[in-house]
Amino acid sequence: MTVVAFAQRLAVVRSESRAWVLNLGALHTEPSPLVLEGAALEIWDRIDGSATVADIVEDLAHGLPSEAREQVSRDVPAFIDALVERGVVVWGSSVK
Repeated sequence: MTVVAFAQRLAVVRSESRAWVLNLGALHTEPSPLVLEGAALEIWDRIDGSATVADIVEDLAHGLPSEAREQVSRDVPAFIDALVERGVVVWGSSVK
């Protein structure tokens, strides 16, 4: 499985309930920060360079009813793909 990690050259400002993330390497195409709150912030907080998408899904879905677990298993990979596309996270080394 592949881990997800933060991209290089990020500026991150945090409050208790929000994070503002700016990719300094892409200011010419993305000059506005990405604002994360709620579930997006919960996902962001679990990206540590060693967790896989499956790890993040499992952590967030733990203890939820099956329907909610299925929703989490769809939403988390889609959101991480959007973060990759925005250039604020990257796919890291594979883990076994």
